[in-house]
Amino acid sequence: IGRHPVPCEGVQVNPFFDTKKPRSIKRLPALLAKGRSVDWFVVEYNPFGFGRWGYCPWLVSMLRHLKGSRQCRIAVMFHETQVPSRPFKLWIMRQWQNRQLRGLSRLADVIFVSTTRWESEIKEVSPKAVCHHLPVGSNLPYSRLSWEAARKNLRISSDTLVLGMFGSSHPS
Repeated sequence: IGRHPVPCEGVQVNPFFDTKKPRSIKRLPALLAKGRSVDWFVVEYNPFGFGRWGYCPWLVSMLRHLKGSRQCRIAVMFHETQVPSRPFKLWIMRQWQNRQLRGLSRLADVIFVSTTRWESEIKEVSPKAVCHHLPVGSNLPYSRLSWEAARKNLRISSDTLVLGMFGSSHPS
């Protein structure tokens, strides 16, 4: 997704998907047909990783094609499921993200969730689904700097409330 893969011995990387062109996901079955047989296809799912505003209906149809052709089994790791239903602008976006969530959870042979919070959402859209909680590590580097030292360096008094934000100001 816009990055160059880091070489890893014994691992073949075939970049084919571009988030700016979500329809490019449709290239996957042809790519799989060219290569060695695949036992499992793992989808690392965050709706915003597959298209603008989390819109990529081609993902579900492509997985349906893979499942129908019995090319491989499908595992989905939900890092996020869908946006909240409020405010109204997010409710609109949730409509297509919920459809994708339903499709993915019903097509998956195995479902993993990064946080137990997503288990109830999966059960809501696919009651028979079995979810496995698979925690993921932080992608923030470890800092040996203590809170006290950080406050001192930044000249923040110990009685001042400090809030930190991970990521950007985007609601996702």
